[in-house]
Amino acid sequence: MKLAGEAHLSYYGLHPDENLNGDAELRKAMDIGGFTGLFMGSVFSSPDVYSATQQFLMDSNLRGYISDGYGDAEKQNKVEQFMKAADSGKSGAYGRITKNLETLKEKFKPEGVTNEMIDEDIKLVNTIDRLSNNKTLRSMTQDLGIYGDDFISVVKNAISL
Repeated sequence: MKLAGEAHLSYYGLHPDENLNGDAELRKAMDIGGFTGLFMGSVFSSPDVYSATQQFLMDSNLRGYISDGYGDAEKQNKVEQFMKAADSGKSGAYGRITKNLETLKEKFKPEGVTNEMIDEDIKLVNTIDRLSNNKTLRSMTQDLGIYGDDFISVVKNAISL
């Protein structure tokens, strides 16, 4: 950090040591080096075009995997929120959540939220409702002693498949 600061001062001729203050030739060399580093240090850090292309594709795939992971985490969080809001023991609770989401879509849609986003949440609530009220799934989890938050984890896993 100190060297970067000194280089910056030298570039503008403000360094306290007069011998380190630059001239027009130094500024030109630093400009060229900065410009070259800006472009050559990013995409073309590979020795040839094929490697650079492969690197770019791998980086793009990685960004996709990361964003998918964030999307999955958001969906998992919604599953938990919807299940806790429904209090699985009450009949019709998921219908109430769906009705609230439809009202949100029709009358109180926040800025930046699209109808498609709300439709996705409604679809998610319907899937949770089907899984939560699936007699076979309930029977298997009860036989295994899985209730409450553990059952929510089972539903999260089933939705992720």
